[in-house]
Amino acid sequence: WSLLEDKTVHILDMNENYLRLVNFLADASANLPEFMSGSMQVFGEKTVIKKDAIYESLVKDWEGDDKVEVYLSVGLPALGDLSRKLFKDHLPGGRWENTTQEMRQKCSGTQKHNKFSESVFGFLDQLLRKKPNISVLSSEAYVMFTANKTKQWLESKDENKQQRLVTLACRDMNKVRENFKTRKLEILQKQQQMLREKMEKVEELELKRVARLQGFTDKIIYYGLWQSIETVDAALRETETRTEQKEALKAQMNFRKHVLKQTPPKTVPEYDRVLLFSKIENNKTKDLSVEELSENVKKLVQHAFTIADNKASEVSGEHFPLLVGKTVSHKFHEGDEVVWYRGKVISQVMPSHW
Repeated sequence: WSLLEDKTVHILDMNENYLRLVNFLADASANLPEFMSGSMQVFGEKTVIKKDAIYESLVKDWEGDDKVEVYLSVGLPALGDLSRKLFKDHLPGGRWENTTQEMRQKCSGTQKHNKFSESVFGFLDQLLRKKPNISVLSSEAYVMFTANKTKQWLESKDENKQQRLVTLACRDMNKVRENFKTRKLEILQKQQQMLREKMEKVEELELKRVARLQGFTDKIIYYGLWQSIETVDAALRETETRTEQKEALKAQMNFRKHVLKQTPPKTVPEYDRVLLFSKIENNKTKDLSVEELSENVKKLVQHAFTIADNKASEVSGEHFPLLVGKTVSHKFHEGDEVVWYRGKVISQVMPSHW
């Protein structure tokens, strides 16, 4: 803080001090006895040390030093890691490592800390507590009058000059209010524009999501949802090309993953790769074959029946129409012939009032 508050130290000159701090914490972690004795100085000759009774008490020997050493062995490396993250832009390789003279001149007035802004927020908080109904413009005037030390500046003028300045300020009051209203309106318009853009973006993402799910649904309508191992084998036999077989298998997996939200079975090896279309082989990505995709689809089919059985055993209640896990018959008309198919309910969309 002594270096940060020193106005003769440029903000870019703090690069060296931040690097010294990071290196010091690393050295102190490796040399705890020297650190505890006070012989190590973080900034070398620039280190400000107030050798009072507290300092003497901290550096002298104590019967609990062994415990302190353990705590420091954990705390100092953590502080070192934190410092490297906080000051990364000022350390070697950071964005402010190499700067031009023009940049130094440009940021010569840049504060090295945020004490002033924090003091402004503190003053504003106190002002709002004392005057809860104060307007924004008036609170700005209070803050600026206090922070800029306008009262002291005004009192340094002679009486005539003071009266003339106050008169000019009163005369410009209406103009200041109009400018404030204009600025407030501009801020409101920008906020509304940002809100509209955000809503449009959310709407666009939702439309893309719905269109994506619609695409998965369209494909499953075309291929049908395969709900048994026999159906998988039969559908693959009826498909002419291996490319079409892959598309059909991917459609099954996409529909189960994104529409039915089915998770892969954790009881099978490498369960987290069951819903993937590729694998890593010799550090290269390789597409799964039809046989591999088929095996994964069969695992998902079998797992869906397990989920259905578990849900059927767990869910109860007289108001819950329990269909999950049940076997149902479907009637289809194929020309003049009526064909019955038997299937098992693996999931159910519940009405919102249940």
